[in-house]
Amino acid sequence: MPGKNFGITGLLAVLRKERICMTNKIQFYVRDLACPDCAGKVEQALTRHPGIQSAKVSYATGRITIDYDPAHTDPESIKMVIGGFGYKAVDR
Repeated sequence: MPGKNFGITGLLAVLRKERICMTNKIQFYVRDLACPDCAGKVEQALTRHPGIQSAKVSYATGRITIDYDPAHTDPESIKMVIGGFGYKAVDR
């Protein structure tokens, strides 16, 4: 591959073939997390959601930091996962 000119379409095809994904980072805030265990359950559910590469939920601050592949999920879908636990994710 070195020395070849693929153009953007070719580059994207190579990245998909090699399963290299491009990720975006997003942060949400959730008020009133009931307990650290609840934060852990939300975090687990997020990491199982298709397209989410990593998720970190802080019980102390209510901050949720997520790395996701925009080709497989979007912020609204991520908010729905969080909403499934009875919490509203908000941008700050």
